[in-house]
Amino acid sequence: MIRSATSRIDLNPAADQKLAALNYFRELPQLRNAQISPSLDVKELLWNEWAKGNDTSGVTYAADIKPWIGDRFGVAQLPAAADDSSPILVIALQVTDQNAAAAKLPTILKDGSTVVTMLNGYAVIAQSTDLDRVKTALAAGTMEGTRRSR
Repeated sequence: MIRSATSRIDLNPAADQKLAALNYFRELPQLRNAQISPSLDVKELLWNEWAKGNDTSGVTYAADIKPWIGDRFGVAQLPAAADDSSPILVIALQVTDQNAAAAKLPTILKDGSTVVTMLNGYAVIAQSTDLDRVKTALAAGTMEGTRRSR
């Protein structure tokens, strides 16, 4: 039986955490030659890496992402429904401008089966077939229950 699981990532960590992350990133083969410095915008780095493998059709980080993206990112996995063997994956991305994020995310994701719901300053991203279960889990607080404190 798979239980709910969650993870959180701070995209703008404290200075000591940034230094530790920089040391880690330098060990990754994909980022070994990247220009990594303490002033690095981790969100931009992640966007650029994601954009390499996806069709971004003229979407740029500076103009289209940076104005609304927040500093927190979370992933949750809900157990599969009784009639399905696949667990449900949910992504929560903190946003500073819900309207801008709601307008831009669907054009970035370009997947008719993926839905974006704005909730308390977060863009909640899931498959449309899972939306009712995700909303039920959010209302029950089951995706928050396994969160570890810092």
